Amino acid sequence: MRSCVGQDTGQDGIEISADPPAENLDLWAQVSAALKAVRIVPTAAVAGTPVAFATAWAELARDKAKATGGFRSAIPKPNLAKAGV
Repeated sequence: MRSCVGQDTGQDGIEISADPPAENLDLWAQVSAALKAVRIVPTAAVAGTPVAFATAWAELARDKAKATGGFRSAIPKPNLAKAGV
């Protein structure tokens, strides 16, 4: 089992650990129970839909990470600025 520790480690921003969480165990239990009810259903990306847009960004991010390693955002900074992020 992998868990996000949430410590800033630089370029990727999150430290991944194989160790289970040691703090806030009651909160982790609630999160774990809630996520058991989550069902992820793959859908086809129909051109011109939000799913197609999100799929394209996810593929770009995956390819960028494979080529150059970790990064902060897959969306170019000018686009983030336009969105107020």
